Amino acid sequence: MLFKEVVDIVDWGEVKPRLAELYPSQAKKHRRYKKVLDRLKNLKPKKSKQEMQLVINYVVEKECENWHDVSGYNEKEPLLFGLSFNEWEEWLGLEIQPETIQDYLPVDIVAYCMWEMTFWGLTQRRIRKTAKKLKLDLNNKK
Repeated sequence: MLFKEVVDIVDWGEVKPRLAELYPSQAKKHRRYKKVLDRLKNLKPKKSKQEMQLVINYVVEKECENWHDVSGYNEKEPLLFGLSFNEWEEWLGLEIQPETIQDYLPVDIVAYCMWEMTFWGLTQRRIRKTAKKLKLDLNNKK
């Protein structure tokens, strides 16, 4: 199942309370998260250049709170990849790993993914700007 298919079966009435429960510090941004969900519903998925699946893993930490990690997983090189700088169309085109579909409700998949995909900004333009700045800063330190 594609992430786009999961996005299309949930609505804001389900996602908003789940985001509020999972990320209470983000309450002031709910209107902006609604715009993100609306945008995701209107975008066309794009096949990823890398052969990845979308995976959510529950991470148990000894020294801090446990959390849910959203990553890209490539079976050929069993590695996890960060997705937060990927284009949203690419997110939508990712197959969701079967275990993630079994372990998480659609609303949870969308909530965790929306948090991850907007970590660097609530618009793609803002995320691209941040990525560019980070690359520039990294190049300047070399």
